[in-house]
Amino acid sequence: MNRTPHIQPVRFDPYALLLLLPLAIGIAGCESSTSLESGGAGDCASDYLEANAPLRLVMPFAEGSRWTVGDRGSFFGEFAHNNNVRDRQGDGEFFATDWNCCGAGNADDGEPVYPIAPGRVTVAQADEVNYGNNVIVVHPGNPPFRSRYAHLKEIMVEANDIVFTTTQIGTVGNSGTNSAHLHLVFQRWSERWQHWRSKSSYPNANDTESRKLSPMWTAGGSTELCNAATLTAAKGVSVFQDVNPGDDISRYITSVYAHGYAIGCNNEPYEFCPFDALTRAEMAVIIVRSVYGPDYEPAQPQNQLFDDVSLDKWYAKWINRVWLDKYVVGCSLDPPLYCPDRHLNRAELAVLVVRARLGPDYKPPSAGGLFVDMPPSYWGAKWGEAAFREGIMGPCDDDFPLRFCPEEAAYRAEMAKALAKAKRLMVPAKP
Repeated sequence: MNRTPHIQPVRFDPYALLLLLPLAIGIAGCESSTSLESGGAGDCASDYLEANAPLRLVMPFAEGSRWTVGDRGSFFGEFAHNNNVRDRQGDGEFFATDWNCCGAGNADDGEPVYPIAPGRVTVAQADEVNYGNNVIVVHPGNPPFRSRYAHLKEIMVEANDIVFTTTQIGTVGNSGTNSAHLHLVFQRWSERWQHWRSKSSYPNANDTESRKLSPMWTAGGSTELCNAATLTAAKGVSVFQDVNPGDDISRYITSVYAHGYAIGCNNEPYEFCPFDALTRAEMAVIIVRSVYGPDYEPAQPQNQLFDDVSLDKWYAKWINRVWLDKYVVGCSLDPPLYCPDRHLNRAELAVLVVRARLGPDYKPPSAGGLFVDMPPSYWGAKWGEAAFREGIMGPCDDDFPLRFCPEEAAYRAEMAKALAKAKRLMVPAKP
């Protein structure tokens, strides 16, 4: 890997929302087109307030296929669903879209369906009363959001599966309804209401949470899905605005996001900051989540372990947990310090990812001098060589003899790749 000579300042929010991958799948049987058309319901924009940071979601269909939102008898576009009292569930917070393609009747029966974003399947079952065969995918974030794919003909995933936008989760069908179409629901978790809730777009709403733009967005950006709008499924944008989807590293960033282990550095605009240095506090969160799962929240410690980690800091509970589990040590014994804001270096990253692979009690053999800049007497040499042997980390550049650059700051992109390899995570295929 060629390393950039400049490290940006870290701008990390431990609960920032990571965003979505582009859709890179083959064209199915629907009519292919490259245009984007709209019509039927007029200008939807007057019904919405501008969002602070609109999500750019990938259409859940094969690339190049052409789909219409609503405008098919009892089918509804987003605007119609919002104003349909029967579907509003009493709180005015129901947003969904019905999608059709390929002509009249059930011509789209059997068309492939994909997630609008990477995430974890939580429901994959039949619900004949409301949704027929349906799949729910939860996408990490704070708050998290989820998408439901209803009336499917086939379900091709199981609960707890990790899915990407290239993973086929089912096919369009008419289970639980009369005519084949995809019913797509998009919701966020509401801390205020303590349930899954679509964002309202009513200008007169009294609370900030409800005064948000509806989240039904396409891969092209700010396109409201009016009733009768016709759109063409296309490859999406980068997961983050600062990550090139054509770069191999984007696959590993997507994987650690879908598994819920790592998150972004910025919400507005959505960014991953791949060449920002990782802090020791940030890595504590990532390691704990990779061990206990994305939903795990450590208990708040009662006693302060390190002089520079006061109990009122957001990272105190994460550092306490990762230290108790023997994945890390402090940066000083006397006085006891952790150095939470210090950049993690590559030697320290090697220790963490090797322990993530082989366990916190693993002790590597003595170093053999593999890297010219890490003599066997250097404390991190045996960990760097272990990471290399396990196929987790490689040299820091393409030069020979091999160099590890142990004291250089570890990039966030390096963390994503190393963690995905250490945990043997499922990774999207190369585009």
